[in-house]
Amino acid sequence: MLNSIKIRSSQEGFRRCGEFHSKNFVTWPGERFNEKELELLLAEPKLSVIITQGVNQSPTKENVIEKTSNNSLPESEKSASVDKDSVSSQPPDMAQEILEAARRAIADGNTIKSGAPDIKAMEQILDRNVDAAERDQAWDLIQTEAETKTQDKVEE
Repeated sequence: MLNSIKIRSSQEGFRRCGEFHSKNFVTWPGERFNEKELELLLAEPKLSVIITQGVNQSPTKENVIEKTSNNSLPESEKSASVDKDSVSSQPPDMAQEILEAARRAIADGNTIKSGAPDIKAMEQILDRNVDAAERDQAWDLIQTEAETKTQDKVEE
């Protein structure tokens, strides 16, 4: 079961699967798009798509499918493309380490214009190289967690 689908476009108002897509992530209910539409969304190079799977679960590396295309990001945030098979390719402890470094960088105010953690700050925290794809995955999870917490508070 799909919890949610987050989509952003490289082109404001880009239309796909009956919807206009924004340059900012928009969260859709998991049932909004059928299987064929999801395939189209995932294949579209102008879109970044994050799918959270599972029933009432917070987003984690284990339940998130992500597809990011270089074309769908602003020039300042471009990184290596990430596909759904690579999201869970890192050992869980390494993924958690990157996520914690991203949170610490944000807490210390070391961010780029979009609010994402600065890679150089993450590298200093971890004392190793961090690539943009790792940072982007951590940032997307942080944003998804924040949206989930906000939705939970609204429902209470």
